[in-house]
Amino acid sequence: MLTDRISCKSKIKSFFYEDAFLLSLFLITAMYVLRFSTFAHLLYVKYLFAVMRITSYTLIAIKFIIDLIDRKYSIKERILICTFGIYLVYISYNSRTINYLVYYIYIVAGKNVNYTKVLKAAFAAILSSVVIVLLLYHTGIIDEVVNVQSNGERIRHSCGFVFASYLSTYCFYATLYYIYFRNKKISFFEILVIILISIYAFYMTNTKSAFAFSILAILITIIVKYIKFFNQYNKNYKIALYFFSIFSPISILLLSMFYNGENIVLSTINRVLSGRLLLAHNAINEYGIKFFGQFIKFNAAPLPGEVYDVVDSAYILYLLILGSIFFILVVVLLIYMSYLIDKKKDIYLAYIFIILIFHSMFDPQLLQMSHSAFFYVLSYKNEVLNNE
Repeated sequence: MLTDRISCKSKIKSFFYEDAFLLSLFLITAMYVLRFSTFAHLLYVKYLFAVMRITSYTLIAIKFIIDLIDRKYSIKERILICTFGIYLVYISYNSRTINYLVYYIYIVAGKNVNYTKVLKAAFAAILSSVVIVLLLYHTGIIDEVVNVQSNGERIRHSCGFVFASYLSTYCFYATLYYIYFRNKKISFFEILVIILISIYAFYMTNTKSAFAFSILAILITIIVKYIKFFNQYNKNYKIALYFFSIFSPISILLLSMFYNGENIVLSTINRVLSGRLLLAHNAINEYGIKFFGQFIKFNAAPLPGEVYDVVDSAYILYLLILGSIFFILVVVLLIYMSYLIDKKKDIYLAYIFIILIFHSMFDPQLLQMSHSAFFYVLSYKNEVLNNE
């Protein structure tokens, strides 16, 4: 009887060490994806979201408490976690968004969870949620948002999401997840399926950036798989990791700050980026840069007579909304992740990471719960240490 009780307690504790975290991550990621679709407009769906949110937060809280009791964090780690947590609470209050605080809590709670399992939970949540939205959309249960641009020359279908770009960005991140899981085992048939899905998403949504980066990821995967020089980790990966970790955020910041429409080079870059430089430049001038962030209400869906006001670059978005200190910390995070990837000599994560941080110069999903779980740095750090 006593043995049974001990065994039961052991199983419960084991569940909260890893499985509870993965279930929580799945639920919160799925909720975010579904919330960005017109499924959220259906009657009573808000109660479903409330249940998903409460369940996920409860599981993660219990997991975190058990980790503290079992001393999974050293005294030094607890001080750092609390200090940075207080800082995030403050900038979350200033910016009126808790999204990045939530992401941080999951990073901390995921310290002792297998990194690949973390990515699989996020991938499963994104894939299942996107499939649900597409099924509801194609059966006519939910509506879509049709975006007509360039005097009718560019028509973008949202396919059940609230913005046309969402389907393509989810396909892009799903592609990166899948490549990481399959790595050198990926077959040409799988690559062909990914390409066809990417083409479908591009055809429907006309989202150039996500499609281009998806194809880039596939091409690099083929190169790494079949060319010997690339399928063996070498110093070029290390150089590329550190270079893009610094180059991507700093270059887009400088280009945005010093943008001049009369400069032929800058105006050409701006045109290629669909006006992103000008929008970022205007936002920096209008809102300024604060140390601890600020509340900014962008207008991504302007009514007639209103001005389109949005920033797509993840780095510029962090700088404006969360402040200059957070921007610097993001750069530090990129460099530290590069260090860990290099230490493990993780070829596939290396080029996926480079694609991600380069893509984030133009799109905002880098640290969004609804898209990316690649930055669970404590989980990955444990994996690196265990491989030594």
